[in-house]
Amino acid sequence: PWWYYITDAFVNAFPPLSIVCILAVFLYFYYYPKDILTWAMVPFLAAHFLTAHKELRFIFPVIGFLPVMIIKTADLIVKKKGYALLQHRLAKIIINLFWFLNLTMLVVLIFRPADDRISLYKTIYDNYSSPAKLYYTGDNPYHRAKVDIYFYKRSNLEFQKVDSVQNIIPSTDTVSLVVTNKPGQQFPDKYKPVLIYSTFPQWVSHFNFNHWIERTFFWYVYELKPTEKQIPIIDENE
Repeated sequence: PWWYYITDAFVNAFPPLSIVCILAVFLYFYYYPKDILTWAMVPFLAAHFLTAHKELRFIFPVIGFLPVMIIKTADLIVKKKGYALLQHRLAKIIINLFWFLNLTMLVVLIFRPADDRISLYKTIYDNYSSPAKLYYTGDNPYHRAKVDIYFYKRSNLEFQKVDSVQNIIPSTDTVSLVVTNKPGQQFPDKYKPVLIYSTFPQWVSHFNFNHWIERTFFWYVYELKPTEKQIPIIDENE
């Protein structure tokens, strides 16, 4: 749909910060209709909104101008409404929340690779030197652009696709791992799932406004440990 970029930007630009960015763009166009940025960006965005094939990266050129648009739009609103607006209790809460979330996420992202899968590869590589099997029901994180990734993979790491986590049969000589994109993935009683990796730290779930996490593509990796209710284990060497 034509509104894909709006909804996708809202989810992937870390709400509620994404709301500020999206509103700033449209308010800038409204308040500055004759500005050179408006004349440059409106045709650019309109063409991408009307193009059938859409990917968020196609509108990345807009990012460099966002700080200017946010600052100029905020400045104009304050001038129109009066500086007393900044003294309002709700305005102070919003501003403080904006700075807190922005700085917090900045610190988190500084120490994370730009590609979120690299940290996933690193976690598995560093923690599982013994033979391991990675089960997946959807996408295999080690398969990208129709090519298998070997650079970050140990030779004793195997992959197996299953229709459901219910169909996973553990073995005695390998560690059983499962990767999923579903937050709160449910597992059978025969397993004790231990979360070893998620794209973002668990405290981010406390800011799950309007359930944006459920609509966002995150990676979760679990180690499946046996429980007393586990079915008989199969030895793959037999």
